[in-house]
Amino acid sequence: MQASLENLRTTLEIMSRAIRQAKSVPPDTLDIGATTPCPNGQPNNTCIRFTHVSSEKGAVVYALDNNAIYETSASTGGNAVPITTQDVNIESLRFTLGGDDPEDLRQPTVTISMRIKSVANPARIYSLQTTVSLRDFQE
Repeated sequence: MQASLENLRTTLEIMSRAIRQAKSVPPDTLDIGATTPCPNGQPNNTCIRFTHVSSEKGAVVYALDNNAIYETSASTGGNAVPITTQDVNIESLRFTLGGDDPEDLRQPTVTISMRIKSVANPARIYSLQTTVSLRDFQE
């Protein structure tokens, strides 16, 4: 289980770093599946789309599918690539956007919440959550 949690920590770091570096261009800074459905018919809050400041990454999508988190971006060749290992099942993934109204002058944030279970010990379920703020705050 320790190896599984280490992988999830790395996964959260990858997603957090990329979201923190999203371009801040309201109103389409971050899309939590509101205007375009998530891949494979997943619920709308289980994916996030944004444009990364690096042209190497470009448009980025993180989405839950088949109990794994996938990244699709220019750096993955436009293909959905899993960023979680097969030793954990992601039971749920949720993105919650805050400070997305340019009029409120609040820093845009994304809260990432997930429930996971180890494939080796499916009786143990863990919940993880972190909140990330965008670096490029535009007033």
